[in-house]
Amino acid sequence: MLLPSPDDEESIKVLNNRLCEFTTDQDVLAMNEHFIKHASNKVLAKHVVYTNGKSIEDVADEIMSSFHKQM
Repeated sequence: MLLPSPDDEESIKVLNNRLCEFTTDQDVLAMNEHFIKHASNKVLAKHVVYTNGKSIEDVADEIMSSFHKQM
């Protein structure tokens, strides 16, 4: 799972700021908050990568490293 931050509120803020470039529909923003806070995401995620402040290359490297460790 990819999230900006381990802090749910910070993740919601960052992701909603990104979404506001495309929509201001409050239902969409509320759905985003629902998915971030829903317990199933943390239960089902085998690995969480926090992306804030990381380059695309760093995120990709972390994902690949996690993938290789699982094999």
